[in-house]
Amino acid sequence: MNKLDTEWFKFYTTHCSFDDIDYLKIDPKTLAREKEKFLKGEIDVPTLSYDIPKEEISHKKASLSSLQETITRSNQPEIIQQAYGRKINEQLLKIELLEKTLTKDDSGFFETSKKLYGIPTKDSVKQAQTLLNKEYADEVSSPEMLGAQEIKKYMDTALEKAEMTKEWRTEITKNKLVVSVSYADKKIFIPENREMTALQTKALSEHEIGIHLTRHFNGLKSNLLLLSSGLDNYLEAEEGLATKAQADIDGKHPSVGGYIAIAHAAEVVADQWSFRGIYDFMCDYRKHMYHLKNEDSIQEQAWTRTIRLFRGTTGQTPGTCFTRDALYFSGYLKIENFLREETKEAQRALKGKYDPTNPEHVALLDYLGL
Repeated sequence: MNKLDTEWFKFYTTHCSFDDIDYLKIDPKTLAREKEKFLKGEIDVPTLSYDIPKEEISHKKASLSSLQETITRSNQPEIIQQAYGRKINEQLLKIELLEKTLTKDDSGFFETSKKLYGIPTKDSVKQAQTLLNKEYADEVSSPEMLGAQEIKKYMDTALEKAEMTKEWRTEITKNKLVVSVSYADKKIFIPENREMTALQTKALSEHEIGIHLTRHFNGLKSNLLLLSSGLDNYLEAEEGLATKAQADIDGKHPSVGGYIAIAHAAEVVADQWSFRGIYDFMCDYRKHMYHLKNEDSIQEQAWTRTIRLFRGTTGQTPGTCFTRDALYFSGYLKIENFLREETKEAQRALKGKYDPTNPEHVALLDYLGL
């Protein structure tokens, strides 16, 4: 299929493409010291600091401006120019987010995070709490747990069935907080301490491979390469599709815990939780949702999930957090409503990384003939 954006996409992926979470990493030694003090009860809130390369961020900012100028001067159809223009603006907003982290402006970071990823609503928090209460009530006692090696083996088989092993592979790591896909490395990373049931492993495999990687591969096959990495604001629908597929298999809604935690951290609901309050909730949540019995595993997973929620901030400003993980549940609700309407759009929802509920995205795919 003839590609409409080969040169633009090549420049974009080389100089402009990045994810904010790739830069919001905390020095492992510093984090280990803060964790030790926290678990001993010496502190209630760890101090979080980041080593974000200013020159690299400045280069990406300049490259985005350069790409925009190139696009403006081009003869490409306006609908293609607009698609790239919106993506460039989204990337610039992510740079603004990182600049707030660099200046330790927690309030500014929080406001920019809301622009990018939204924030829980009170009505949706009630829906999340209802689902959580049901899942706690339906809890199965002591199911068999799979470790990282067994999870890896299952996902290797899933990659093979999807005919993706030529380029992609799995890797067990100590440097990731959760199971995640890296398009740059062409790997699915599995934390070395991760434990799941067999059913949860099957469900997560569908989340990562059946949705994320399938949409990526289909985007590469399309006539607009940007669909392989994602149009602007595609992420909510992307995670919504993945979370819905996951929940359809194991009956669980793994996004509700993070959504409820963000709502309390961001003071969406009256009861504002501190870092330790979120951690205590996550201990209980991981124990019940993931059937963990080992106290070390419970503490480790609760710690990493709580750090994930506050990354980008210093951790010292009440009412501020990183709202990105709210997308999983808000996306789930969006996609559930979308699929309930049984529109024709659902038939091509896996054609690439776009939001099938976004009229601008739908018009673009119509134009592309996908």
